[in-house]
Amino acid sequence: MVIRRNLIILIIVSSYVLLSGCSSIASSKGNEQTISSQSSDGLTIHTVEFSSEENVTNVGVALLDYETREEIDKEMVDENGKAYFGAVLPEKPYEIVVYRITDYGEWMEQTRKQIVYNPMEPIIRIETFNTSVENRLQVPVVLQNPELPNGCEITSLTAILNYYGINVDKMTLSDRMPKLKLYVKNGVRYG
Repeated sequence: MVIRRNLIILIIVSSYVLLSGCSSIASSKGNEQTISSQSSDGLTIHTVEFSSEENVTNVGVALLDYETREEIDKEMVDENGKAYFGAVLPEKPYEIVVYRITDYGEWMEQTRKQIVYNPMEPIIRIETFNTSVENRLQVPVVLQNPELPNGCEITSLTAILNYYGINVDKMTLSDRMPKLKLYVKNGVRYG
């Protein structure tokens, strides 16, 4: 009977020790997760196409100090449409600038967004008007110049109509567009 009672006590004590060890491990793992999520590795900007929400990979992103407007860092997005910035401080305001990168390597500003960095939410999604490289529309190129130096609207319309199979040229559309005579009123040109 004494052996059985001692065995039961040993099992209870062993169980208590094992369970308390498990709970301290679990609580320390929980603390590590809390600490790591609070001390983030930095800010991630995720660029997506506004209409499809697909990753956009043909853009660059700049991080600016909101108050001084000084550029802190500038990165190309990776194959997942993400740019990473490590030099960020919690609760500090920043400005994010997304650039479209032309075929000639020129960075053309496209989108600006102001944020306050929150390490608990280290990923910021920004919708862009750039298209996903994989699903880019095959709109035919129609050059505006030299014939239509002020005809960007007609040139764009021509390209879209050509894309949808309507065979028309920019000069025909320009000639058919209703026009008013130019006039000046209070120093402003209308028409």
